[in-house]
Amino acid sequence: MTADSLLNASDDSLLTLLQTAPPPPYSEGVLHTCTLFGHLHPNEAVRAACLALLQTQLDAKALEEAAQVLAIFQSVLEYLPWMGDYTALQAQNIQHYQAHKAPYEPLLMRSPVLVDRYLDLGRQLHLLFELTEEAKRCLEDIERHHPDLAEALYALGRIADHEGQPEKAAAYYERCLAQQPNHVYALLEWGILLARQEAYQEAIDLHQRVLELEPFLTEAHVHLATAHHAIGDLERAHQYLEAALGVPTKNKPCIGLGCGSGKTTMM
Repeated sequence: MTADSLLNASDDSLLTLLQTAPPPPYSEGVLHTCTLFGHLHPNEAVRAACLALLQTQLDAKALEEAAQVLAIFQSVLEYLPWMGDYTALQAQNIQHYQAHKAPYEPLLMRSPVLVDRYLDLGRQLHLLFELTEEAKRCLEDIERHHPDLAEALYALGRIADHEGQPEKAAAYYERCLAQQPNHVYALLEWGILLARQEAYQEAIDLHQRVLELEPFLTEAHVHLATAHHAIGDLERAHQYLEAALGVPTKNKPCIGLGCGSGKTTMM
């Protein structure tokens, strides 16, 4: 049993590997992989099997130290902004992870399911707790290992836009679309950014592509109406505005960091 065999296994195969594990000792890579899976894997049976193996190999202090390093992944889900002021807790936990991530990061980045979890963590830190610098560091970790991962590039674009760096945001959206040309929200947000810069025709082109993919996306109709009004095409502006008003409210879009097209695909 190796770290590679664990990281590349399906859930069923992973359980079989853990249940038929050879006698110890196990490599540090195996123990670190089991630690990651024990705390972060979405499959409850996998988590339980990994933690059971670790309890036979590590003492209570080592288990607690590992849990503290990975605490941010759970605390960001458990302690939510509307439950109290937990921003300081989340900041402390993510800083602790970043300071102690060295044994874990290379393994985490080799597992699609764990990269998805890390991507979600970055989004949550920014959107829920406004820990933008911490979120950006998570997303840049992913970018460093997976420079063509569309969802991470889109999220970094949104943060750059939020920070008032339109050129940087546009570069991220462009890279995202190079990997995933039909990424609706990268098209939408890049179009909004261009319209703010008065590049109205370019914005119109992007938002028309959005409507080809999502004809009932209210936001795109509104921005197309605004752009056509800005260039003096009042008839088209009126048509798009009427279309926006006619779209059922259930189809109004989400435009946050998490509004991508799906889970991570690692090349």
